[in-house]
Amino acid sequence: VVDAGDAARLAVVPLHRFSVGEVVAVEDDAEDDASTKRYASVLAASPATDPRAVPSVTLQLAPGRSGNRLSTQVYVFKAPAVDEDATLPTPSSESAEWSAVPPPATTVHGATPQQSQSGEQNERRDEFLTAVDDLLKRAQLPTLDTDKRDLLAQLAEAKLAATRANARADAAVRTSAEAAEPPPEFICPITLTIMADPVTCADGNSYERAAIERWLHHHGTSPLTNARLATRALFPNRTLKRAILRFKGEEEDPDAAPSSSSSSL
Repeated sequence: VVDAGDAARLAVVPLHRFSVGEVVAVEDDAEDDASTKRYASVLAASPATDPRAVPSVTLQLAPGRSGNRLSTQVYVFKAPAVDEDATLPTPSSESAEWSAVPPPATTVHGATPQQSQSGEQNERRDEFLTAVDDLLKRAQLPTLDTDKRDLLAQLAEAKLAATRANARADAAVRTSAEAAEPPPEFICPITLTIMADPVTCADGNSYERAAIERWLHHHGTSPLTNARLATRALFPNRTLKRAILRFKGEEEDPDAAPSSSSSSL
């Protein structure tokens, strides 16, 4: 049962980005009192295919027992309040800032879109690492050191990039299904040919596996942006591969050995 200290931090956040291993709370089905909550652990989070639908979450409810809940039925733990008086504007100045028309290519707080996106990525990274640390503490295991925290964060960012690449591939199939030429998403940026075994890199782009592996053998940067990669792990883009096969009028070979879930050079 969730203790009183943790219960004060509970909140339902339907659009919360759940992380595997994150500790959450749910109402106890065995109790008539809805205020009784029990700890649970996130096993998987399924994003809603319809933007109007509520995402579902697969939870470890007890040893050997799991179940699905809508995100509106899952309580997350809010971060403890901190004193930000020294850095945050006063309510009056903040209200004036929100009411003003922001300048082009900046947010209402003066940050560029790239800075805002970086801030959101850092926030998701902190939530993920906090959830891992919380789970380790409850299991009475040592918490992560700095190197392991950085590695976990890099893998989480790479998987997020793979998810976004899959979404772009789905959009390309819907809009270009009848096109005579392959969509740009089907073309490897290195070989400039349609891909046969696409994989997603940490920069969020997909490449032909053999081509990106050759590149990463000599470089630690993105072939497109030349920015240093957080990790050299590669993730098979099965959604894009199926889309390419449909475009070419071919079917996926059910007897073909599946690619490994990820590889790292």
